[in-house]
Amino acid sequence: MAGFAGATKYPAGLVCLSVALAIVLAQSAAWPEKVRRLLLAGAAAVAALLLAMPALALRTANVIDSLRLMDAIYGVQEMGSYWDQAIHRAEWDLPVTHPELGLGFLLLAAAGLVVASLNRRWSPAIAGWLLFGVTTALLVAPYKFRAFRNVLALVPLACAVVALLYAWAREKLPRWRLMDLAAILVPVVLFAPGLYDYDTFQLALVDSREEAIHWLRPRVRPNDRMLFQKELAFLPSRIDTLTAKVQVRVWENARDRMIEHKDRYLVMGDLLRPDGRPRIPGFLRNWILANYEVAAHFGATGTPMIKGMFRGNAQSIYILRRVPRPDLAAALQATEEKEEEEDPGGG
Repeated sequence: MAGFAGATKYPAGLVCLSVALAIVLAQSAAWPEKVRRLLLAGAAAVAALLLAMPALALRTANVIDSLRLMDAIYGVQEMGSYWDQAIHRAEWDLPVTHPELGLGFLLLAAAGLVVASLNRRWSPAIAGWLLFGVTTALLVAPYKFRAFRNVLALVPLACAVVALLYAWAREKLPRWRLMDLAAILVPVVLFAPGLYDYDTFQLALVDSREEAIHWLRPRVRPNDRMLFQKELAFLPSRIDTLTAKVQVRVWENARDRMIEHKDRYLVMGDLLRPDGRPRIPGFLRNWILANYEVAAHFGATGTPMIKGMFRGNAQSIYILRRVPRPDLAAALQATEEKEEEEDPGGG
């Protein structure tokens, strides 16, 4: 299970430390048996990790490069607060106005942690959970990018310590049936509004890229030529559903092909420089609109030209359809001269 956890989100694999500590603290086994169990648990974790994520073995270099990229992004991009997300408002990119956990849940978890730590029967397991929690905190603490998803693996254990608190209280109170009823109803009352808001949003959500594909599919023909901007990050499998002859290029190369005026459709976005300024100059945008008409538009959010930056579901995507231009060569020459005047460095 530690291997499967690591495959879903790498830091969650640190739960293997809890497993190892539980084996070491087991009083029913001698050290040779403990070593055997540690080796067996480690081999099982590695096997499960490779089973769930074969790319670790088949494309190891790619995985390592991706980890280095995410490490760099998380270390530079300053955003979020774990405390604010936990008790005030969920992650900024989630359509939920409620907190991830809430102060009430955190207080219950803290009380459960104290009660479980003082219980001789539960304390060995709690020691492993604490080790996992502390290690996870040390891992994410240096990063400036503080999204609650980074510590999400701790939530199941927090739920478990609340359950231990409940079990402890249930043994102490005589009217346990009323307590059971409250335990059923209280979570429904507390979490139903947030779950309803989130679920209704997700059920109605359609990514603007998917809207563009749906619009194009019945309209393109096998002989049509199309150009997609690579920065929009369309899934190749979705582009493959189109019968047209499709090219996917980054802006610098897409621009040269676009000026050839041979593609029937262009799929473009509002590209943004790292400082937030538009990447496509105004005069060039005007030239595009003089040679291609806007056939459809979806989404409203600009696309940052930063490698590794998440795109979101509402990118502004334009589907442009070619229109005849008899004076294309003259317009192109004028555009190039204008560009050289306004942006001599080619930036």
